[in-house]
Amino acid sequence: MERGTFLLFVSTCFLCRAQDPVGQPHLEARILQQEQSWCNLSLHCTVPNTGNVSYNWSCTGDPPAALGHQPRLQLQVRGDTDPTVCCCNMSNLVSWSMASTDVVAACHSAASAGSWLYCGVKGLLSLLVLGSLVTAVAVTHGLIWCRGPPSRGAPTSAGLSLCCGTKLLKGLVGQSLSFPALHLMSADVARVTWRSRGTHIAEAKPREKIFTIDYLPDFRGRLLIHPTNLSLEIRRLNLADSGRYKVVVDTLSDPTNPKTFHYFLLVHGYGTLRRPYVLLPL
Repeated sequence: MERGTFLLFVSTCFLCRAQDPVGQPHLEARILQQEQSWCNLSLHCTVPNTGNVSYNWSCTGDPPAALGHQPRLQLQVRGDTDPTVCCCNMSNLVSWSMASTDVVAACHSAASAGSWLYCGVKGLLSLLVLGSLVTAVAVTHGLIWCRGPPSRGAPTSAGLSLCCGTKLLKGLVGQSLSFPALHLMSADVARVTWRSRGTHIAEAKPREKIFTIDYLPDFRGRLLIHPTNLSLEIRRLNLADSGRYKVVVDTLSDPTNPKTFHYFLLVHGYGTLRRPYVLLPL
């Protein structure tokens, strides 16, 4: 047997390749479908900046029949089973790394999130429907009288833009609101009376300089008649002021045909959460 130092001369070309170790895998569980007590999910095992790697799957409990050697694994899990941990093992020629997750817990968390999402969407839809109903009721109350015949007084004679004798007014709680002015016909006005839900609340006789406002205790101290344009102002609005109002104008030129204007007042208020609401009279 010979001993010593030997030299070997190789004339054949060969390739030398360096391979990096496998980094920490990222294991993601994606819920595909949930039906009653069953949960179908997919596990995705990935690692950044990787070359040729091999995949091996293992699960505790009752493992599926075939786990495969792909980066994706599909499972069907019962929601009432014991915790089932699935592991993804990635390896190459120089190293290996592993990540794991509890698939039963993933199904439970997805079901809980779905329940909260369902409740949130249901609650939001309920609020939207309720808001639509309130708006529909307000519009119906404010505009239903527009379907009747026009009032005997032409809108242009009073300088008002009316919808068949009815106008919708809106105000905020605590603020003031003035009815449309009658100044374009003030020289011909003999008397103006205002009524709220069929009750006399104010009266003006501009030629005699008589302005009477304290008919009802509910409006006492809050009504003002402007002597120039003959407009009625309600100060410090409250929710109870919402409702129908009627203005009757007696003219000197046509005393037998008083001009009548109808209004519907909506008073908006704000609760403690600063959310608008409207109180409509029954």
